[in-house]
Amino acid sequence: MTGRLLWASLTRRFRQLALIFVAVAVAAATVTTMADFSLHARQALTRGLAAFGPNLSVRPEVGAPPLISESTLAAVANVAGVARAAGVGEGSVTLPPTARNGKPGSPAPDEGAGAAGTHFTVVAMTREWPLLHSTWKLEGKWPESGEVVLGSAVSRRKARTALAARGVTASGRVVTGNRLDHAIIAPWADHGVWGLPAGFQRIEVRTTAALAASRGAVERIAAAIERRVPGIDAQPLLKVSKSDAELSSRVTLLLVVVSLVTLLLSGLAVMTATSALVGERRSEFALWFALGARGRRVGRVLALELLSASLLAAVGGALVGLAIGVRLSRQFLDVSAAFSWSTVGVALISAAGVAALVVAAAMSVALRRIRRLEPAVILAGE
Repeated sequence: MTGRLLWASLTRRFRQLALIFVAVAVAAATVTTMADFSLHARQALTRGLAAFGPNLSVRPEVGAPPLISESTLAAVANVAGVARAAGVGEGSVTLPPTARNGKPGSPAPDEGAGAAGTHFTVVAMTREWPLLHSTWKLEGKWPESGEVVLGSAVSRRKARTALAARGVTASGRVVTGNRLDHAIIAPWADHGVWGLPAGFQRIEVRTTAALAASRGAVERIAAAIERRVPGIDAQPLLKVSKSDAELSSRVTLLLVVVSLVTLLLSGLAVMTATSALVGERRSEFALWFALGARGRRVGRVLALELLSASLLAAVGGALVGLAIGVRLSRQFLDVSAAFSWSTVGVALISAAGVAALVVAAAMSVALRRIRRLEPAVILAGE
């Protein structure tokens, strides 16, 4: 019986439900567009800000041993909220004299080539380190054991002797835009080959995207690292951390405000339409009461009508909003946004949430009007 009443209401009273349908569809489309655009904006923001590199630097505490062990690196990497942690050690090597024929040890050095006393900075890194610096431009590949990468300002001719003396080869060149352009970068497994001590001078850390975008989260992770690992000092790189938090917060706040305003206007429109709908159906509801129906049953049927219409409108609006969100993301964020399970999930959750909120608001008005109906007066035509 309830099913037949519901179907008859949706098919015969669609004109009366049209305003509700349109209001819910517009609200669902707006909320879904904002949610989808916000999701892609946060992803694009995270990728962009990750280009700054690490947002935490871990060094030995004053008075502690000057080097950090590999076990400490593992402990730091396992702290909750740490996305990547890389150990770095630095040292210098001296280029031996180079003869005209390119062989070291000749008494006749070639001017312009590597002369005695020329120094190179050597940086030994763990595998995670290049992933922390996505803006570095690499020609070739990152080194495996027995290989190095030369900074863009390092002369291949001058470095050739130093590399040959240690039995390693260059696997590429890298442009970092900082002092490492003058360095030789080697894998940590070869730190002994270059005479570097068996310990890191620092650990560079990048926190997870969600935490990087939260105010104070990086500072809390730094404190957690210091509590877990004694003898080290973890310092946030505040400029990067605050940029993450402030930009992400502003984007999220703007989208939330727009969504709330849209929901508020939609709720007012639906409550007004529902109140008018109850007024138009006074005689029908009075007849139900006269036949013995209770207010709870009448309210349940009306709620099902509103919920069915709202769900249909919300799903349709959410799909439209999803398409608009993808289009906006491609146009303004320069990202290859596409339909995915995550975006479909956002659309469905948004649709269900909008429908539930609108029906709850509308029923709060409708039930008060239904309780005030007087069947005898209405059916008597007064």
